[in-house]
Amino acid sequence: MLLFLAGLQNIPQTLYEAADIDGASSWQTFWHVTFPLLWEIISIAIVFIVIGGLKVFDMVWVITSGNPTRHSHVIATYMYQKAISEGNMGYGTAISVLLFIMVLIATVISLRIMRRERIEY
Repeated sequence: MLLFLAGLQNIPQTLYEAADIDGASSWQTFWHVTFPLLWEIISIAIVFIVIGGLKVFDMVWVITSGNPTRHSHVIATYMYQKAISEGNMGYGTAISVLLFIMVLIATVISLRIMRRERIEY
């Protein structure tokens, strides 16, 4: 929310005034002024969500600890179990490297998909 608030505060009021003078409705103002100028912030927020989704650990571990049948494991909890609980550091490190590569690939793909022409005002 702080990213969006900062982005909204960064949009000059003169653009909204110009849209109002041109007779744009509030929906048209949002779609043609606000949304394009917030696109970079939206794309960064999506990347943060993707990264957070791949690194989820705390909620899964606190709620289930991987129990009762280990069906609730995500890659981060499996890494923790192998490295810390079972003491198999090599296997846990391999999992963490795989997690890093997955996050890197997901980030690059997300940024490539959401790439747009830069809008300057």
